[in-house]
Amino acid sequence: TAATRLRSTGKTAAAPDVKLALAASILARSPTSFPLRERFVLDWLCGALRAKSGTPPPRADARYWRLFDALLPAVDGAVRSSLGQSSRLILQSAAAALEADASPELPPIVVRVASALLCDHAECFRPGSDLIAEYVAALAGAAAGALERGAASAAELLDALPPAVDALLDMHADGGARRMLLLVASRLLAPLLTLRGACADVGDGAALSGPARACSARVWAALARVLFEQEHLPQYEAELHRWKGGGEQPAPAPAAEAAPAAAGPRRKRARGAAAAAADDDDDAAGGGSSTATYARHVLAELRTLGAADVAAVDA
Repeated sequence: TAATRLRSTGKTAAAPDVKLALAASILARSPTSFPLRERFVLDWLCGALRAKSGTPPPRADARYWRLFDALLPAVDGAVRSSLGQSSRLILQSAAAALEADASPELPPIVVRVASALLCDHAECFRPGSDLIAEYVAALAGAAAGALERGAASAAELLDALPPAVDALLDMHADGGARRMLLLVASRLLAPLLTLRGACADVGDGAALSGPARACSARVWAALARVLFEQEHLPQYEAELHRWKGGGEQPAPAPAAEAAPAAAGPRRKRARGAAAAAADDDDDAAGGGSSTATYARHVLAELRTLGAADVAAVDA
């Protein structure tokens, strides 16, 4: 049967092209001829996304994401359950796909799927703040690269970024301000500031000028919302005072969190070493020292990647 061939593995496995065609044919069947067909195809897709072999591997193949996109309008109770169980795998695969050296058609379809999951199915799609941050960093890198190349997908990627950032920040809207500060400062500050730099380089008369300016403004507003919470301002004030007084200037970011290299659109994802170091500081000092550490880190990144923003921070 089609279901058996779709699940075949090893020497008897059907070719990827055949499996994709089978999955599409199953999805097109009537509910009476194949009950729960959407969940069956989704479970197969998630299994395929786990594979790292292939040229390209499924997660970097736009055909798998197009099939995923075709599934989304049919999300019901059974599919929601599978989405919930596979949330982390799906978003991690989306981040990896955006960082892959693949065809130009891949980023838009990946972003379309991820955006629908994060914004339209948030009640069941819960990958966790760490993986949403990983995806946002990958999306920012992909958008910056598309801007640098003048790619046709740039506008769609820019439009998708602010809602993805909002989806992350909304997870801690009712608390956890310090935790979100550490996450944003260690994982997102460098890629988002790099993107703002790429947006600033777009000429006023360029076709992408509007989307670039709008994305940059919304990204800065989101960053400011997290980085400059009222409770954090005394630390920034102290660091700026020391900086302007000729004392110790903000230290460079730790190696794992260093600013991305200017060359090439794909940036390495931050791994959270600074967050771990800050947590160690916090354990030792009762909570204050890690905020000071990140105040220095934020100002250092602004000085390196967003120097024009330092005046806004000072104000």
